[in-house]
Amino acid sequence: MAHDYTVGEGDLEAPISVPGGLQDENGDIDLTGSTVSFLMRRHASDLLVINAVATVDNALLGIVHYDWVVGDTDTPGQHWAQWRIVLGSGRPIRVPNDGWYDIWIQPAVGP
Repeated sequence: MAHDYTVGEGDLEAPISVPGGLQDENGDIDLTGSTVSFLMRRHASDLLVINAVATVDNALLGIVHYDWVVGDTDTPGQHWAQWRIVLGSGRPIRVPNDGWYDIWIQPAVGP
């Protein structure tokens, strides 16, 4: 099965981002004045394991990233994620709005 993003158990090196930036049906989402959060939960649970503010790298192109922190990648297996955006107007949206990103945390071979 292909996953949208794979990270190793306990790995924190590479931040998670969306190649090409966050988009909706009209193209790039202008994030000027917006707050963006990264949300992630385990596949078989409704409990969020991450609900944290993301970094906006280029507001006009919708480019953001989230830097993993200790504990984020400690549980191997399938996870689902979305970006939650509160636009400058106060209107909240989620990307993707028709599902989620499939995140796979690959189990470590050893300690």
